[in-house]
Amino acid sequence: MDIVESILEKTFKNRMTTFKEQYLNGQVEFNSILDFIDAWHKNPEGKKGKDLPEFLGLSSDEMQLLAYGDDQLKTELDRIKAHKMTVSKNLVEVLTKVLKVKRYGEI
Repeated sequence: MDIVESILEKTFKNRMTTFKEQYLNGQVEFNSILDFIDAWHKNPEGKKGKDLPEFLGLSSDEMQLLAYGDDQLKTELDRIKAHKMTVSKNLVEVLTKVLKVKRYGEI
């Protein structure tokens, strides 16, 4: 099974996350967007009414960035990914402090 068939199977038989979700979570490399686009084109009946932006998980602004060149889209998604990682790190720090206070009464 090639990568396009694998994407199609995961997307339409099970609920698979979009390209954007997978990229932001570090599950796929950016260049796999081409495989997702190929998968969308190769299975018209399996799209279940999803247009390409919805299938990829991209907003209209992000699709415009892709139209201008994938470097611009990658830069934007990397910015979102970095922000998401910062927020996650801060959340872990806050939760760690809360647990310490609950366990040991310290701050």
